[in-house]
Order: sequence, then C-alpha cells, then structure tokens
Amino acid sequence: LGTVESTFYKHPRSPHPDIFRVSNAEEEGCTRVGRSGWHIDGTFQMTPFMYLTMYFPSVALGGDTYFMPLKELYESFSPEEQLYLDKLWMSTGRRQAPIHPLVYKHPFRSNEKTMLFHCGKPFVQGWYKDTEDSEETKESNGIIVNQVNLFNLISSRIVQDQLTQKINSNV
Repeated sequence: LGTVESTFYKHPRSPHPDIFRVSNAEEEGCTRVGRSGWHIDGTFQMTPFMYLTMYFPSVALGGDTYFMPLKELYESFSPEEQLYLDKLWMSTGRRQAPIHPLVYKHPFRSNEKTMLFHCGKPFVQGWYKDTEDSEETKESNGIIVNQVNLFNLISSRIVQDQLTQKINSNV
C-alpha cells in the first residue's frame, strides 16, 4: 500500500519510531493532539494519508472520537451547498503549505466524491474559492493552481464553522 511516513514527534514511550503515541498523560504519550476540531489526518502533507490505524487500550471519559463517512457527509449538503463546496480549496499554511481541494473525486471509487478538510487551529490558513467555471478535474494529490484565485482568501473560521455545524447535525 506504500511506504510508511512518520510525520510527528517520536515519544520516548512509543514502541517503534513509526508509531505516534498519544495520551492524556505526558509521561505516556503526546498530549493535546487532534482536539481542535473535525479533521482528516495528514492535511498538512502534499498527499494526505491514504490510511491509518488507531489502537485504544483505554480511553478517558469525555474523550470521544467520532468517525464520519465523507461521501455521505458531502451528500447531506443541498445541491446549492455542494456547488459552493466544490469550489473551495484549503490552504494549510503548514510544512510545504499545500493547497487541497475540499471536494475531489475519490482515488479508488470511480465517480464518487469525497472531502478533505481540517476544522482546527492551527492547521488551516484559510480557504480559496474558484473564480471561474472550469471543467478541469480536481485531484487529491495534484494542484490545479489556475483554478484558484490566490488573492481571495476566505477566513478559515467561516468554512470550518459551516462544516462543523453540518457534521455535528449528522452525528
């Protein structure tokens, strides 16, 4: 399925350098991780994570983790909302500072749309909106810069609040 790319801090208690150990206790793992909002892991990468595994030997009360199917999330928006979302691109402002389409064709399921986003600080610099109607195809690992007006940055909070509200209504 590809090579393993370790992207985060290596905690001393981690049993392997490619395992990102997260905990509520600093002596057990990295703390305060993934708590800033709904997100897809790896949005700061040029090509976001294709897959990941999680193992929870114990969990804290109130530390809920929810999973949302992205195809169904996209389909829960009205056709007018989908047209708006189809034109948005997320600028991460992190590492290589990739710009990703919010909605793109799923790489393995033909004709199925999926989404890529992060609704938490500090992972999103803002959102760009397509300024022209183009028939070009957005790709998850390629950037079609000529579709995006890089001077019209929409506040990250505006789009993040819209996505968060919709996700919360579907959970």
